[in-house]
Amino acid sequence: MPLRTLILIGLLAAASPAVAGDAKCIWNQLPLSDRKAYLDSSLDSDDAPDEAAFFNSDHLAKAVEACHVSEAAMGAAGGAFGGYSRQQVAERRLSVQAGVSAEQLDAAWATLDPGLIAQLGKAVKAGADDGSGLKVWESLVARLSPIATDQHALRLGLVSYMSSRATRQANENLY
Repeated sequence: MPLRTLILIGLLAAASPAVAGDAKCIWNQLPLSDRKAYLDSSLDSDDAPDEAAFFNSDHLAKAVEACHVSEAAMGAAGGAFGGYSRQQVAERRLSVQAGVSAEQLDAAWATLDPGLIAQLGKAVKAGADDGSGLKVWESLVARLSPIATDQHALRLGLVSYMSSRATRQANENLY
């Protein structure tokens, strides 16, 4: 397990009863300045920034407590938060580099078969390639290509977006 994940799970372990799987709650409880710095740094590299470098443990513990995450749900909450924070990075990059807004991404995602999204979430968690990723990617490219300003950035950015979003959803369904 990556160090970043271990740190996040450890930080989340100090909390208490869950709001039904809402990584956005944790994200929104963090200081705006931390979230902004995290997202701003995402444009400097092709890799997602390290959450632990931007979100201080006290802030994260308070966010988890405010969202009523139970100790039993810490692993799932950590996975959901990691997926959600990387989804925010992907949305930011797709907006800046391909001209596709978060709202347009949400609208395209909403047209996907929920069973296919669940299958992708399981494949991402297992680190497996079952073909669902290609199906989701092709569907999103078909829906978003007509509005994207940069096709290359769109195609690359969607890989990160769909993996992050599927990870978030798969983990949110566990708590």
